[in-house]
Amino acid sequence: LVRAAWQRARGGTLFIDEAYKLADTAEYGLEAINALVELMEAGRGEVVVVAGYPAQMSRFLEVNPGLASRFSLRLNFDDYDAETLEHILVDVFAPQRHVTVAEDARERLSGACRALTRAPGYANARSARTLFERWLIKQATLGAGGTLTDAALEAALAEDNLASPAKHPMGFA
Repeated sequence: LVRAAWQRARGGTLFIDEAYKLADTAEYGLEAINALVELMEAGRGEVVVVAGYPAQMSRFLEVNPGLASRFSLRLNFDDYDAETLEHILVDVFAPQRHVTVAEDARERLSGACRALTRAPGYANARSARTLFERWLIKQATLGAGGTLTDAALEAALAEDNLASPAKHPMGFA
């Protein structure tokens, strides 16, 4: 599978998101990492990008002694701040769903975004999406139409684990 993905990416970029998961899957993950190291050595000049959370990626790079040296450039991206999350919610997610945000909800939303950035499990836009989807559900439950209200936001915020959606059985893709 690794060799097939490598061949498809030749002349372009092989992008492996959440690459650290390979290190967490005993036999097959290590086999994939070893094959990747071999292909990277034989195919110098090909572009391979691996992405993931910093702590997990550090462990991933330690799994194979030759892996870390194959990556000549490492970039770390800062987490989104509260203002950026608010922009994503109001100016990206809301228009995509053809809804608007009521002015009276904006102040509560600002505070919610600040709290969200400090929450354990904070995952940038994924956390914002979780909040937005819960907000949409509460809005629909209240029957308040296409303007996301403060009441619906308050109801969404009353749910726990906004930064960690894994504890909730319902999701959207």
